[in-house]
Amino acid sequence: MRSRHRGRLKNLLINLSLTVTALLMMILICEEILRIFPLSARIGWNRIPTIAQRIAKFSKKVGRRIVCLGDSLIEWRAGEAVNMLDRTQKTLKGCAVLNLGRSGADVGQYIATYHKYINDRPDMILIFIYMGNDIRKYPSLSDISKPSFAPDDMKQDWKGILKRKSVLLSLAFRLLKRYVPSMRSGFFARNVKTLQVQAGLSDEFIHARERQIDHRIIELAKSDTINPWIPSTGMVFPLYYKDLFSMCSQEAISSVDNTLNLIMDFYREQQIKHFGVVLIPECIQVSTLADSFFEKSGFKLNDFPLDERRRITIYMQKQLESAGIKTIDLTTALEKDSNTYIELDTHLNAKGHRIAADAIVRLINSELSD
Repeated sequence: MRSRHRGRLKNLLINLSLTVTALLMMILICEEILRIFPLSARIGWNRIPTIAQRIAKFSKKVGRRIVCLGDSLIEWRAGEAVNMLDRTQKTLKGCAVLNLGRSGADVGQYIATYHKYINDRPDMILIFIYMGNDIRKYPSLSDISKPSFAPDDMKQDWKGILKRKSVLLSLAFRLLKRYVPSMRSGFFARNVKTLQVQAGLSDEFIHARERQIDHRIIELAKSDTINPWIPSTGMVFPLYYKDLFSMCSQEAISSVDNTLNLIMDFYREQQIKHFGVVLIPECIQVSTLADSFFEKSGFKLNDFPLDERRRITIYMQKQLESAGIKTIDLTTALEKDSNTYIELDTHLNAKGHRIAADAIVRLINSELSD
């Protein structure tokens, strides 16, 4: 009897082990399969190595050292073959490329991150300017250089760690947020309130503006399904893009010149020969395909031709190159293909990253061959 009991227990443990192993293999397979589909594009910021991990990997490489500063536009799927800087690293021979991209950062924080983490002068510095929200008024370079502007990689609770490591779980959390409000981050409401205070607007005005925006867009933003920054900004500042891109107000001109002066001051401070700027356009500067989404998000784009939307980029490129800074504008390269941005988003997709990488490689080769 005892031997029979032990045999049954052994068979049970074997079957349980096989079942668990099979489930784990299925989960891992699903993780990789999901990563292939466009659906995963909006969760392209999980499984990204921390900045400390990127620096450690960078330090082991040999060759001419290139440090790249930017935000989520260059951080998207960092460490994977589809990312623009990973493509650049693979293409370039004899170079080591460091991606210091950080979601939510701005030009001031790019520079502060550089000062915090880079001790030895690299062979080349590249700053990636996102035209959508990097243009603003900044403190002086001496203030920005303080480490407090560049927080360390944020510590997360176990839920955050799981979502960061797993595409499947991250996607599941996003879907559940659509139906379970208590799971939502609240970023949309907080951003609206911050912008409301900044603009000095009443609650009544904000409520009226919310009723004018497509309710489906609002719901997607509240549930973190789409980037909440877009409709929250559209709600409070409907003329944000028209004003900034066409540089039709003194406030816009001042923000542009202030951003340019900060970049130029950083360039002069570094005293480095190979220094470049990559201008990444907002999708509505490349084509009118996304106009409907932005208008439903509250922005006013009526009678706003593409040439006026690009006025700011042309101006910035001219000013930077006059200061001796090699600059490329990705607009021309991106407009050749109609599918280079993530749907209902402002970030480049895999095809957009490939096009950007080609332009970046040409820029680096041109600079380092001098």
